[in-house]
Amino acid sequence: MRPRIELKLQVDPGNLNELLHWLQRSGAKPLYAPRLVSSTYFDTRDLLMFIDTVEGSTPRRKVRIRCYGNHGLNCSSDHFLETKETNEQGRRKASKSCPNWRSLEVSGLVDSQYGLCTTAVHVTYRRSYFGVHGVRMTVDQDLSYASLRGSGVSNQEFNDLALAVEVKAPAHDSVDRLTNAFPFPVTKFSKYERAVAGLFPRFIV
Repeated sequence: MRPRIELKLQVDPGNLNELLHWLQRSGAKPLYAPRLVSSTYFDTRDLLMFIDTVEGSTPRRKVRIRCYGNHGLNCSSDHFLETKETNEQGRRKASKSCPNWRSLEVSGLVDSQYGLCTTAVHVTYRRSYFGVHGVRMTVDQDLSYASLRGSGVSNQEFNDLALAVEVKAPAHDSVDRLTNAFPFPVTKFSKYERAVAGLFPRFIV
């Protein structure tokens, strides 16, 4: 797993143009063309990964299968199994190609910490990538969440108008440098948390 710093920045949807103007003034360069990101998140029957995330417990993990495009058999992208781990030393992410993604989504997977995990929610959004101040910034728009379970669901799917803005930097970078370089409040933002909170209200802790 690769250790890294992740900073979530608070930018209201109505201030998107302000953010784009700031990127332009700061000499930001697009790294890729904007693209659709689709992620299927796994969790235990009782959503213990979600509960650990909300409570800030460590160590904790999120496990997902991700592709770039419309998720499914007709997706032109490879699928990747990704694990994001948070512990006392920081955050790490591991990603590997997952040619058997379909069977995992049907049967589930066994995580060394949480045991059997099955599909919980599907998250899609449109992501833009920028290089600025020596690090990568991503801006996610058009967030959409869908349930992959039936029990306790209040909505089968819903759209989220929020912006998800994140700075990703190597672990050896300085959090102080990053917070000074990006003039936006640091916040907490988890698409998985927002999806579960909206889709499975009985699990809110």
